[in-house]
Amino acid sequence: MGAVRTGEIRALTGLRIVAALWVVLFHFRPLLWDASPRLRDDLAPLLDAGAQGVDLFFILSGFVLTWNYLDRMGPTWSGRATLHFLWLRLSRVWPVYLVTMHLAALWIIVTLHVGDVPSPDAEKLTAISYVRQFFMVQLWFEPFFDGTSWDGPAWSISAEWLAYLLFGGLVVVIYRIAAVSRARSLFALAVVAALPPILLLLASGVLYTPWSWLPRILAQFTAGALACAAVRRLRIGDRGRRIAGYLSVLLGAALIGGLYHYAEHPVPGMVDSGALVSVLFLPLVVTLALGAGSLPALLSTRAFSYGGKISFSLYMIHEPVHTAWNWAVAQYQIVMPKSVAKVVVVGLIAAAVLLAMLLYHVVEEPARRWMRRMIDTGDVRQTPATPAADGAAGQEGGGVLRGAAAGVMAIAVLAGLQGGPGIPAARAAAVSEIAIIGDSYTAGAAEGGNGPQGWTEIARQLLAAEGVVVDAAVAAEGGAGYGRRGNAGSVFIDLVARAVRPVDELVLFFGSRNDQPVDPQLLPGLAGDAFRLARTIAPAAKLLVIGPPWPTAAPPPEVLTIRDRLREQAIAAGAVFIDPIAEGWFVGRPDLIGADGVHPTDAGHAYMAARIAPLIYDQLSVRI
Repeated sequence: MGAVRTGEIRALTGLRIVAALWVVLFHFRPLLWDASPRLRDDLAPLLDAGAQGVDLFFILSGFVLTWNYLDRMGPTWSGRATLHFLWLRLSRVWPVYLVTMHLAALWIIVTLHVGDVPSPDAEKLTAISYVRQFFMVQLWFEPFFDGTSWDGPAWSISAEWLAYLLFGGLVVVIYRIAAVSRARSLFALAVVAALPPILLLLASGVLYTPWSWLPRILAQFTAGALACAAVRRLRIGDRGRRIAGYLSVLLGAALIGGLYHYAEHPVPGMVDSGALVSVLFLPLVVTLALGAGSLPALLSTRAFSYGGKISFSLYMIHEPVHTAWNWAVAQYQIVMPKSVAKVVVVGLIAAAVLLAMLLYHVVEEPARRWMRRMIDTGDVRQTPATPAADGAAGQEGGGVLRGAAAGVMAIAVLAGLQGGPGIPAARAAAVSEIAIIGDSYTAGAAEGGNGPQGWTEIARQLLAAEGVVVDAAVAAEGGAGYGRRGNAGSVFIDLVARAVRPVDELVLFFGSRNDQPVDPQLLPGLAGDAFRLARTIAPAAKLLVIGPPWPTAAPPPEVLTIRDRLREQAIAAGAVFIDPIAEGWFVGRPDLIGADGVHPTDAGHAYMAARIAPLIYDQLSVRI
């Protein structure tokens, strides 16, 4: 299957905030219409379809999880790997989910004791409902999602939890399909997988029918996973990426245009004609994942990227804000002029965003790290190279945690629930030995990155904060590459001989743009020799190969050739290959590059550390 491909696809992260805001505005429509009848006329076709943002989330989830876990969990099913994956998913969604669930419950209780407008959900505040919602299985017993959750949008989290529980088996199947299929065949399968909700829509004329939520989550999640497998098989150049970017713009325009078209010209006998545009979600996600420039570049900006990070918290908190305001209007008979209503709507949306930011920084991220540490510090490894199964990583040991997992599952079964979450075994707390091979981007230069300001030291500190202690042997030389000798006369294979140790768990290669003068026909052999020597010295080590970065969106052809040759050799060596050019490292960030236009500043090294530390973490979390 080639190299493991993981990491953030920033355009898809940015797309998440678009989907979340679409859902938010869908729920706030009555307030918007009251505040501005003109908005109702102009935006109704778009906002009336906002519930379909959930379907976009389902596709994104399948795509992104497959992007990160296909090569990790796909080759062989592992119970430990699956449990570890499920715990990581819980660490991502459970904290915010539980906070908003209890906030919604508290609000229901408040309405019973304050004023004379009790919440209509009061009768649903029961013990069995609490247990089902706590374990995120409340939707599994109901044909319709309306009213299943005290915090309305939480129904989709219950649906996604079902998909997560099935992912351990699904990823194995998709891995095998991808191993014998071309990209176009995988794309075709993805399109077919996405069709069941559309077929049901065409048959009934409405999007919501009994149990329709089930094919929506299963079909769209699977379609996203298959589409990701197809994307991973593609090797496209910069021109192809730009074309994909332009196609994403056209697809976005077609999606919006389709909503307005079906609003004016509905399909006869079909109530939810606008839902037909959901067929464009899958190609939109694919083109954004592949694309460069235009829309992908916009969604990859820091503003959209941050929005994507807080999107889950926004999705979960906006409805409690909406519900509380609606109660206040009913309780106190609030009547407002249009001018005030407009300010109130903007204020409510702003409040939801601010609360989402608060949730993200105070609950979501700290709790995620806390829960990850539960499985990252539990056992003592027998030897530095002890093999273990796993993808995102399934780890060993941890009798107490195993007991906790059994307890959780037992409670779920006793409550009449199936598939309760298991807490996986823990990863070693011992020191992880790694080697880092690089050029001046790693060694530091006059522009920055020297001593404690270098990315290797900052990354070590970031990993330590996550409970991962590493001992890194760094061999880096300015001017060096796989084929070009550096300032002290070394090439990367020389640095491998100095730094790599038999006990190393990971060997990281970073660079090198310095190989531009090297014959492109010779470079693959030189890189391959360096990778093979690392394998010979440290047979159990993983290889992580980071290609050459470039500070602008238009690197020279020679650098692209270096990147392509390294990727081929990395895949042949079974290494993980990371492409800083494709991921846009440093692009649009002149503050990260020094006055020479080449070397990173101290801020640039901090940026690289933030990029590379999670990559190291992932590899140390995955045992061969």
